[in-house]
Amino acid sequence: MQIDDTPSGLSAAARRKRSASNVAAFEALEPRLLLSGFSGSESSLIASMPAMQQTVAGAPLGDTAVPDLVAAFGTVKYASSSKVVVIVPGDSVKAPVVVTNTGTAAAAGKIALRLYISADQTLSGDDVLLKESTNKSLKLSVGKSKKFTLKGTITDEVLPGSYYLIAQIDTGGTIVESNPDNNLAATTTQNEVVWKFGNVGTRKSVKLTLADTDGTLLTYSLSGKGTGEPLAGELHFTGTNLQSKASISTKKSSTPGDKGRYEAPADFKILVDGTLGRLTASKADITGPFNVTGDLRALRLGNVNSATMTCTPAHSTDLINLTFGNVENLSIASETPLASLTASKWLDTDATLDKIDAPFMGDLTMSSGDFQANIISSSLGTVRIRGSVVERAWDIRGPIGDIIVIGQVRDSLVRSEGSMGNIVLGAVFGSDFLAGISSACERHATQNSDFTNTNAQIASVYIIGNQVDGSNLRCVTDSNFSAATIGSVDLMNVAFYNDGTDFGLFARNAGTSTYITGNEIGQVTYVDSVTGEQWHGRPKSSQSPGEVYREYNFVMKIM
Repeated sequence: MQIDDTPSGLSAAARRKRSASNVAAFEALEPRLLLSGFSGSESSLIASMPAMQQTVAGAPLGDTAVPDLVAAFGTVKYASSSKVVVIVPGDSVKAPVVVTNTGTAAAAGKIALRLYISADQTLSGDDVLLKESTNKSLKLSVGKSKKFTLKGTITDEVLPGSYYLIAQIDTGGTIVESNPDNNLAATTTQNEVVWKFGNVGTRKSVKLTLADTDGTLLTYSLSGKGTGEPLAGELHFTGTNLQSKASISTKKSSTPGDKGRYEAPADFKILVDGTLGRLTASKADITGPFNVTGDLRALRLGNVNSATMTCTPAHSTDLINLTFGNVENLSIASETPLASLTASKWLDTDATLDKIDAPFMGDLTMSSGDFQANIISSSLGTVRIRGSVVERAWDIRGPIGDIIVIGQVRDSLVRSEGSMGNIVLGAVFGSDFLAGISSACERHATQNSDFTNTNAQIASVYIIGNQVDGSNLRCVTDSNFSAATIGSVDLMNVAFYNDGTDFGLFARNAGTSTYITGNEIGQVTYVDSVTGEQWHGRPKSSQSPGEVYREYNFVMKIM
């Protein structure tokens, strides 16, 4: 039986009119018209409705179709390889991110994609952004996917530890989704980040890039065996050998004031467990104390200023070659023999005398300027100085090789217990070169017994004459060369007057008490570019020991 709830007394036409009115009233409550006046998202409005209203509104359980974007990672590559597990700052990262529309309507709009590195699988404020790709067009039908590739670089904001990657989709409100909470994806496994270079994990010759305090980018590299690790104030090498070669290169940043050079920290230490063939850091500048411990065969640094350097060997056979840029106010106390030392120039501008104290010292080279340091060593190799040597004392307990000073040697003492090679000087003023002479002698030998090493010799003396002292254009003043034997001597513009104090050449008599051999002093040649005076000669075997030549205060004596 049907029940008619229409009020009685209404005609059929009236009943039809009322029915049409009810339909019109129902259609006015359609959900999309209600949503148009709501300021929040469609999904949030639906979520706030009671369950019955949600069904009526047609959100995921109803009739309204909306997209839903989900992110997922493809195969991630570090340093261009999917097999890399241990990564370092400076490594590249290539992360495929697949965006899929799992909703019930097509998605179209602009999105941004971000790639983070995180200690966990949850995005938080302390995660490091590696890459952001914005304004990417997306048009996906239901069930369809699109792959985006995010490429970034691991920076030194990422400290050593284990990390995941997180990808984020940001629609920026251009695409309304049913579930925006699934717009994040995290990798399922962690990768280890270390601050090391050289052999790292399964890789070789890995480079590490870090930023200095002023923004300069430092790239550490190591070829051959072993691993390097920069620690707080230290650079540590393990597993290296003689063929291993390390370097630190720099790149200027956009930071104001950055000069593109590395300022090493105070008390900087280089530690080598084993042997390292070479460390090159020509733009690494040193200020303050620094130390090299272990067997490092060659070290090249930048400028060194107001510093003290110590070298501690690991084995008795260790030795080190040192190369610096400009040096100012440096003292070296090395237990490791110095195979060679090279710098552009070495200046001493403070109240403390610069000094090199080493058990052995090979060649010494100043490529463009002065050398202002005292030397204490058992031997000294060939000396090449482009500039001058002023007010220095070199005390060598063995031989010295050739001494070449293109500038002047002034008010200095060069003393060796063994022989000296060829001495070539631009000019010499108030200085003495004593080979095998008693330490009790202040300026030169005065008697036969002062020649404590009777085999010591000075191979030759040559004064170039490219430096002058005062307006009188003298190149030699008040200077002495003394050894048991002195080879050929070339002098220029000698100041023969010396206020009554004799100076010159002093050798040991190899003959008898009556006659010399004539070989104690070789050929002597003199040229005066001012007066035109020229002469040459040598002592003769017919001469008696003692003074064999005098011109005012300039003398040649054979004792």
